[in-house]
Amino acid sequence: MKVSSGFTLIRTCFASRYEKLYHSLAEPCKGFTLIELLIAVSIIALLMTIGAISYMGFLRTTRDTSRQTDLKTIQSVLEQYHADLHFYPTAQFTFAGQRFTNASGRAGNPQVTKTYLNNTPKEQWTQTAPYLYVPLPAGCGEVAPLCSNYCLYARLEGTSPGLGSCATQTVYNYAVSQP
Repeated sequence: MKVSSGFTLIRTCFASRYEKLYHSLAEPCKGFTLIELLIAVSIIALLMTIGAISYMGFLRTTRDTSRQTDLKTIQSVLEQYHADLHFYPTAQFTFAGQRFTNASGRAGNPQVTKTYLNNTPKEQWTQTAPYLYVPLPAGCGEVAPLCSNYCLYARLEGTSPGLGSCATQTVYNYAVSQP
């Protein structure tokens, strides 16, 4: 309570702006009101939600890019295999970190084993859809008809560019074939 010109002025936090500006003897209020705190917390929560959603989208895009890079690596190894043997592996199989040699995907074992990749790329995040190799045309082998093409499948989390010329597989939404 302060006294000025014979009048007693009681200052409260509910004083009007006029009083705050023109009464120099009044003490300013200290602290924040409940509404100000709720607004600040709401804004922080909104910004955190937007940040978390953006971060999750970034992670999804990163995982999908990694999957596409893995398929390009496998595709390169398959081209080396084809350059040596003049056909692609004859059996359908999945890539799960195993060694890839000239005996991979063949019925018989070659006399000399050549290793193309010690550890093939494998799906790191969803174990339900490992990378799938399918030889083409259907029923091909080491003798006529030779396996002259293939499809590699992966399951992407985001939007997929599609399967291209490859046939639809149940859980897969992305495919690459012979370049």
